[in-house]
Formats: sequence, structure tokens, C-alpha cells
Amino acid sequence: EGTSKLGSRTSGRKMHDCVIIIPSADSVELLEAHLRCLLKQTTRDFDVIIIGKPPRKVPQKLNVITYRENYHLGSSGGFGIGQVLAYSLGYEYVINADVDATPLSRDLVEKLVTLAKTEGRSILPHTASYRNGNMVLAGGYVHNQYGVCTRDQFEKIGFEYFRLFKGSEDVDYHERMLMEDVVKHEDSIRVQHKNHLF
Repeated sequence: EGTSKLGSRTSGRKMHDCVIIIPSADSVELLEAHLRCLLKQTTRDFDVIIIGKPPRKVPQKLNVITYRENYHLGSSGGFGIGQVLAYSLGYEYVINADVDATPLSRDLVEKLVTLAKTEGRSILPHTASYRNGNMVLAGGYVHNQYGVCTRDQFEKIGFEYFRLFKGSEDVDYHERMLMEDVVKHEDSIRVQHKNHLF
């Protein structure tokens, strides 16, 4: 149980209809900080699937499921693997989150899922880089920075390509969502992506 060709489950089990997928490679400290940030959300009606390197400490109030990759495919592969696993486990709403992308509001997850339900489509929040609370680089709408996908969307356009060149898998998936008209860009929901320049 819990083993597939893509990854092997090492801990946890499904408890909710929504899941946040976080690929984890090098920085366990960054992953643990991300999980602590999720503790502050207004809802805990979600699971977290971590693909790759697990955290040393898991907050007790979060339902975290860890998978070891059978084939290391980087973050792009981690999202693709995570989407397939989430679909096979029966999740209705799947949020993709880079390990260094974090919510700017405590109700981000709640708003994303509510909008996805009412709109019947994927929701991509506005992503930007911030320093000391000020936006330093204008952002956009990046699927792997807290974009929420619906189960119906996966049935319509499939999953991210596992072996696509890192850095373009989210662009490719965004284009597929736009072509099939299954996505809405949402300026009222904001995500911070770590700014590596500062």
C-alpha cells in the first residue's frame, strides 16, 4: 500500500478533499518554515503532500503525507508526480506550492478553494517578490506558486509533464489551462515568492 511506480509513501494518509503539493529537494529548513506558515491559515481542512526530502519536524496540527521519489526528477517532476498521486488518491482540489512560495494572507487556502468551487475552474493568485512588506519585483500568475487545480481540470487537460525542462513546466501548464479556458487569474489573492536577488 502507498507504493507506485512514481513514488513510495513513507508516512501519512489522506484526510481531506484539498491537498497542497510541495516538492522538497535541498532546504529542509525552508520546508519546515513553509509548514509553520501553513499552521497560521484560517482553515486546516487540507493535507500536505511532500515529494522528496521530508522535514525533520512536522507540525502536529497539519496532516502531512510524505513520498520518496523512485526517480529524482527535480521540482518539475515533483509537481507532476504530486498531481498524479493526488488524483489517484481522490483529491478534489490540488494546490501546487514551491517550497519558497508562501501565502501573504491567513485565509489564502480558504479563499482559493472557495473560489475554485464557485468558479468551477482553477484559480491562480498574483505572485510577486516582496522585501519588508514592499513589492520589489512585479509578478504574475504562476501555477506552481499556490495555483489550485480541480479534479475536473486534470480529467480535461492532464498533468504537468514530468520530464519537461525545469523552469518551463509551469509555463507549459499555464498555456494549456488558458487554451482550454479552465483558469482564472485572481488579483485579490497574493502569494510571496522568495526573491533571490536580496
